[in-house]
Amino acid sequence: MAVHISEDMLIQERESARALLRDSALANLLGCIDGGAYGFTRTNLDVLECLEKALSVLMECAKQAENVLASKELDDPAFVRLYSTFVACALILDELPVAGVGRIRVEGTFAIKDIEALLFGRDERSDSFSADGFDRASAMGDSGDSGGSGGSGGSGNATSGTPARRIAALGAVASQTTRRLCACILQDYMQYLRFYQSHSDAAKRCNSSERILHCTRAYFQLLCNTLRTMGEDSRFARPLGSLPHPHPHIMERQFRGFE
Repeated sequence: MAVHISEDMLIQERESARALLRDSALANLLGCIDGGAYGFTRTNLDVLECLEKALSVLMECAKQAENVLASKELDDPAFVRLYSTFVACALILDELPVAGVGRIRVEGTFAIKDIEALLFGRDERSDSFSADGFDRASAMGDSGDSGGSGGSGGSGNATSGTPARRIAALGAVASQTTRRLCACILQDYMQYLRFYQSHSDAAKRCNSSERILHCTRAYFQLLCNTLRTMGEDSRFARPLGSLPHPHPHIMERQFRGFE
């Protein structure tokens, strides 16, 4: 059993992602930041389309990863959420248009406890993003990105019953849980946009299409950096090692762990 995702596999997931985006009212927020001459811009549409694709992949990746682990009598929902969200973030960073002088360099991570809360529902996320985002990002042209340090974890537990029975039992529950995760990520991203929309420092304020792209890239790069750091925890070694070889092939990109 392999993890392989292509565009033609995402019809249902695309519909779910569109519904989540409509419910989130992200389009309204983007239009408030920069509505252009007609209340909406090409950049806003690009961001929405990029997020639709990434959330669709997150849902399909979570489903396939659950099935792979279940076929090997493993049950690790924390790893599934971590890995599928990492894949979605990586795709956003690949496909998001580049604004202005080029890609911004984003170093560091969000607080591990905040992303644990986002992914696993632990405690509550901090109210302020003041230590993150543009405070750690600067326009550096087309340059590489680097992560930070930290750690988190989950556990891989053996399950009972046959793999086929386990896979069947996971289906509906997993899809509902993954949709809730997607909705939480959207709300967190929107909170980040709102923070920078009203930032006291005009140089960091998100008030244009270019800044929307910069802010979006900063958020998802910080999230990606954090997930990569969390994925290095030894507690995820077993489920990560259970992913099939060749490595997961997702939307014409091959993923090697959290690289």
